[in-house]
Order: sequence, then structure tokens, then C-alpha cells
Amino acid sequence: MPGPSIATAKKNDKPLVTVNCTTITDSLLESELFGHRKGAFTGADAHKIGLFEAADGGTIFLDEIGDITPKLQAELLRVLDSGEVRPVGGTTAKKVDVRLIAATNKNLEDGIKQGWFREDLYYRLNVFTITTPPLRSRVESIPLLAQHFLEKAGAKLNKKIVSIEMRAIKAMSHYPWSGNIREMQNVIERAAVLTLDDTIRLEHLPHSFSEFYPAEGNRDKSAIQTSFQAARERHVGIVEKELIQQYLAEANGHISQAAQRADIPRRTFYRLMEKYGLKGREIKARIKASGLKPSESATP
Repeated sequence: MPGPSIATAKKNDKPLVTVNCTTITDSLLESELFGHRKGAFTGADAHKIGLFEAADGGTIFLDEIGDITPKLQAELLRVLDSGEVRPVGGTTAKKVDVRLIAATNKNLEDGIKQGWFREDLYYRLNVFTITTPPLRSRVESIPLLAQHFLEKAGAKLNKKIVSIEMRAIKAMSHYPWSGNIREMQNVIERAAVLTLDDTIRLEHLPHSFSEFYPAEGNRDKSAIQTSFQAARERHVGIVEKELIQQYLAEANGHISQAAQRADIPRRTFYRLMEKYGLKGREIKARIKASGLKPSESATP
């Protein structure tokens, strides 16, 4: 939701300051946005310039603005109306020339009706609105977004991953994506940790994605008429391999510890690793390269 500009000067080549309103408490967010004076509160050991002042002449982007409290909404409205910011604990205000862009995944009109969002602030912000449809409504973007997050994950994990197989793309195209872009980013990063080569496959995605892999009309009749037993074994294999990889990741690649976590004999665990071509050393090296702690590696 692009909001108002406090002044009209060109700002495309000026500073861009961003803040996620959900990651900071209300009292700290006020200090972040407007600054504070020394001694204004416990821990305020020095003067601090707020983000509005830091963005003077440019743009400030407030992500998830629907999460700020009524108190902060009132203060934000005052800044937009007056074009002035007053630091927490300060007595004087300073003029700022800032363009404000706000985004939210909440319905602010519902918020007005329910009383958790100010109507006057809504109309002050709602100069020009851009509505972005959920990921499930723009499936044509999924291949490009998946490749983008694949490249980011590869760089983060220091792994060369070049492609995502078509089965995985088709499953992602039918998946509902209740968590939208952030969910896709996490799914791709998880798959990048699990893959042992340069390709992400359907079995590297969470097990629920296999349910969204569509049957293709041009498959051989023999494939369509696969027996229940064969289909069951295939899906069990996917889950089994995924679990073995998870236990190895949680145990930092130590096979004995992984077998204990799985509560199966070490020899059985070895046989399952051989069955799926898994090696504890490779998973341990992958975790080390990713910079994740063993306890984090199971849920990238």
C-alpha cells in the first residue's frame, strides 16, 4: 500500500529505509521510527536518530503496518499530518521530507470495523493501493520464484544447485501456499539442504507436496493402473528417505546418534542409508557448509 509523501520532491535516488513492524515491540518501534533522547527510558544512554529522520529526503517502507498498536497509529498519523517527528523524551520537533510506503497482509477495512485500526490513518495512507494476489492465485509465477529462491539458497548454503525437476514444479503449482512467499522460500531452502546433487526433486519437498503432484493424462495405462501396493511402497519410500535424512541432520551426520533418535538398530539404519544412497559424511559436510547448528538443520 504506497502511502503519502510528506513533501513532493523527487525521491527515487534518495535513501530507502525499511522496517518490519512485527519484529519490534511497540515501545522500541516508537524509538526506532522517531528516535529518542538520552535518558528517555531505561537503556537510553545516548541520543538516537529515528528512521524517519534517517530517511529524510527519501522513502521509508513500513512492512506489516497492520500490526502496530493504536498508540503508535496515532503518533504516525500526527507525523503524516504535520510532517514533523518528535523523539521519545524530546520537547522539540523536526521537519522531515519523507515518502511513506506501507504494506500489510491484513484487511485494514475489516480492522476499522473491528476497532483495531484507525479509520483516519487508513485514509491518510490509502493514497494509492497496489493489491498483490496470493501465490496460489498466480501459479504462472511459481517457476520463476522457485528459481529465484533456489539461487538464494544455493548462495547461502554455498552449494551449486542448478535446477528443480518438473515433478517438483508441478506439485508446487498445485500446492495452496497458505504461507505465501515466505513459505515458498523456506520450502526451497529446506530442499536445498536435503539434495545431494545439483537438482531439487519432488522427494526433497515436504511429504505433503506429493499429494499435489497431478496425474498426467498422457501417461501409459500401465502407469495409471499401478497397483495400490506399488503406489504405497513408492510413497513409503519417499517418507522413509526423508526421515533418515532428518535424523542424520539432527545428529550432525553421526550415524549411531541418528539411529538412536530413530529408535532402530544401527545395522538397520545402515541398510536404509544404503538403500537410498545416503552418506552421513556428506550430510555433516552440508550442515557445516550451511552454517546451521544440528538442531536447526532439520527445519531450514
